[in-house]
Amino acid sequence: QNLIWRLLHNELGAMSPKVVVLHIGTNNLHFGFDGQGIFNAQCALLNFVRHLLPLSPVVALGILPRGAARTGERMYETEINHTNTRLRLFAQDKPWLYFVDCGHVFLVDGRIKKPSMPDFIPPSAQGCKPLFDCLLQVMKPLGVI
Repeated sequence: QNLIWRLLHNELGAMSPKVVVLHIGTNNLHFGFDGQGIFNAQCALLNFVRHLLPLSPVVALGILPRGAARTGERMYETEINHTNTRLRLFAQDKPWLYFVDCGHVFLVDGRIKKPSMPDFIPPSAQGCKPLFDCLLQVMKPLGVI
């Protein structure tokens, strides 16, 4: 909701970025939204960003894995997979939209790597490097890096 408010209130101003990277949806899981609801909101936001910035390619970053604070057991896996699969399909026929799922860089044997995500939600400084490397797979061909 915060992102929607910012976009509606012209916080982008007269920007003309080389690329827009959106990583949205993980907080909605915690508040009880299902994968379909998150996907619908992502699509609306992606289309609105395209409307506001028609010359900028958009990279949609899939929702990263999440874990329980004490055990690291993966949470919301079904919803994350559902949302990421739908988002990948949504991007396929849009030449301005690129989907990348970097969740695998945070997993070992299906479990979240603690050094990369010590509290099992956002990446640590150590986790940002593999995330950036994953994003480069999409950014370099776009000529923005």
